[in-house]
Amino acid sequence: IADAFMNLGLKPHNWANVAINIQLDGSNADLAYCRLAFGLRSAVRIFQGVAELILRILRRRCAAIAHQIRFDMSYIDDSACVASTFKTASTWLRNWKTLMLDLGMPWQESKIVPPTRLIELLGIMVCSRTLTMYVHKSRVEKALQLMEAFEQRPRLTLKQTQSIMGHLNFIAQVVRFARLFLRGLALMIKAHNAAFRMRGQLASPNSTMA
Repeated sequence: IADAFMNLGLKPHNWANVAINIQLDGSNADLAYCRLAFGLRSAVRIFQGVAELILRILRRRCAAIAHQIRFDMSYIDDSACVASTFKTASTWLRNWKTLMLDLGMPWQESKIVPPTRLIELLGIMVCSRTLTMYVHKSRVEKALQLMEAFEQRPRLTLKQTQSIMGHLNFIAQVVRFARLFLRGLALMIKAHNAAFRMRGQLASPNSTMA
């Protein structure tokens, strides 16, 4: 779905929550963003609810081929389907496009992947031919580059440690038991976070020491 959050409008009584006051031609003016803003904390949760509703409608329209659909999902602005035949997958995609037109939801044709046996789904490569999942080579190379660069340094900042942890944690999604080897790094980050929070509490003017 193109411009996902922009497709959802806010009711007028909510505009005050996303308004700013500026000087315009020598006087104050209020500007309100009347669409669902990307920066809102609840934006993802709200749009995910819409995505799940769209998926339920789509499932009703695909009732005739439901027995040949192995898996379907909608995650924010992405949708995907795993079907037993090429024809079923094509029918599902055609029904999805028709539903988007009926709802007035735009999409980008360049981002639509036709029925295939190898697809990148949420950053993970999924192959239905070999029934395997793996991380794209570019992500692995990026993680290796970070590890080689950090190994040469006598110390790392908390942000740098969290960065390498994020890359390795993503790769661990498709490597069995890989998160067991990340536990030491995760505990170290947790300890540093706790130390920073404690330091902030001690620096607070309202803090007391026994």
